[in-house]
Amino acid sequence: MLRNNVTGQHFVGALAWSGNWLLNLYSDPVRGGEATAWFSFGPSSPGPMRIIAPGETVATPAAHLGCVDGDLDAAIQAYHDHVRRSVAPVVPPERRNLVTWNHWSYTNDELSEESLRHEVTVAAEMGAEMFVVDAGWYADRGTNWHQLVGDWDEGNRIACGLAGIFDYARSLGLKCGLWVDIERIGTESRIAREHPEWLTTLYGDVPMTAVNTAIPEAGAYIESKLHEIIERYRLDLFRLDRNVHVWENAQNARDGYLENVTFRHYEFVHAMYRRLRERYPHIVMENCAGGGGRHDLGMMGIFDYTQSTDWPRAPRHVRIFNGMSMCLPPERIMTISLAGQDGHERADLDFLLRSLLFGHVYISGICPPGAPPNPTQRARVREAIDLYKSFIRPMLPTSRLYHHTPELPGLEPSGWAVWELVSEDRSQAAVGLFRLAGPAAGEYLLRLRGLQEGRDYRVTFGNTGSTVTLSGAQLMHEGLTIRLGKPLSSELLILTS
Repeated sequence: MLRNNVTGQHFVGALAWSGNWLLNLYSDPVRGGEATAWFSFGPSSPGPMRIIAPGETVATPAAHLGCVDGDLDAAIQAYHDHVRRSVAPVVPPERRNLVTWNHWSYTNDELSEESLRHEVTVAAEMGAEMFVVDAGWYADRGTNWHQLVGDWDEGNRIACGLAGIFDYARSLGLKCGLWVDIERIGTESRIAREHPEWLTTLYGDVPMTAVNTAIPEAGAYIESKLHEIIERYRLDLFRLDRNVHVWENAQNARDGYLENVTFRHYEFVHAMYRRLRERYPHIVMENCAGGGGRHDLGMMGIFDYTQSTDWPRAPRHVRIFNGMSMCLPPERIMTISLAGQDGHERADLDFLLRSLLFGHVYISGICPPGAPPNPTQRARVREAIDLYKSFIRPMLPTSRLYHHTPELPGLEPSGWAVWELVSEDRSQAAVGLFRLAGPAAGEYLLRLRGLQEGRDYRVTFGNTGSTVTLSGAQLMHEGLTIRLGKPLSSELLILTS
């Protein structure tokens, strides 16, 4: 995004490309009231990137460009509208932003029937709608799951088998999903021993674990395996991970040249996932990609939503969502929190739950197997999920998101993060206010931006449960002073009219 400080215009650009890319931007100083800029952007890797055969046609990645004569909020919302209308797949209401529960939390890759049944039971009690089994399901107990991908045969970790876990989940009303890192072959897998030539090589002789999809048999293998897994377990969701790059210095010999692998790889995988969506139109396609690694418009034109990070420790995950929600509509962004991947280490339960509510809600555990239930904790989790399903989720697909704090510098941001999510007709809104790490002002003057001045709104304060009715004009021009007395605390405002 580029802002013209003379005219106030915003220029927005995005590349539908999952490989390496390069943006060149040149700007002249202001001269005589005019500002001038030049730019170029596109795929980038050591050449030749793509050898084109005689008579062959190759499409370059789509570039999405826009000019908005408005402020930052207007530019972001125009871009969101474009992504919703022209890029992202249409998601039917019955599978739209289903509250998802991932088993990882306390179990990680050492899955067992006991631990998975515990997670399924808690997920159902909390109101989740989708249960996802993550990595390790295909490997035997005590083995290295990371290097065993590729065979996709079920291991001995789960006594009743995955089918037994999924049957139990479905009996409690949950849909079922499964993690697959389909573009990778681990060095300890059977398929790596049988077909070492299917592995991408770096500098011509260093084998990597990325599948060399330029080899037709290798590409056909991973695509057929993906279909087999979906049909074997009757999946409602396919969770794609990507724990390896194809590497910009990997090459294949072709027509007397050493062609870089990247361009051809993404030609194949984008086409493969498009075919998958056409073949299984009922499934949710969840993009994990190493935790936010591939959320470009090439992938997001195929997948339902994407994970924002694998390390959702507060306040880092708030900063990540703050930035990603400028690039993607909020309903396309999934933030994982609570016990999984250090998400529980900082901030209180309300902070963690509220940070999930403005996108796609994804939870990873609240208590280990055998732990006595905490009624207060469970009530708060259930309350947040109910609020999301009844109030926030219905307005998400056409919502307007206002970034009151667009710049949150630093890996561990300080200050405040404030998001205002408003329904399309401006009749209701949710506002999240997060005081981040470190010293900051204890008060924040909130002037809302997306309401109607002539309409009255009932404002409910999440921390106290108290309510007040104010006009849109008061809320937008006079504002509300919100006080949070300590770091890593939060407030949630619910507005109805």
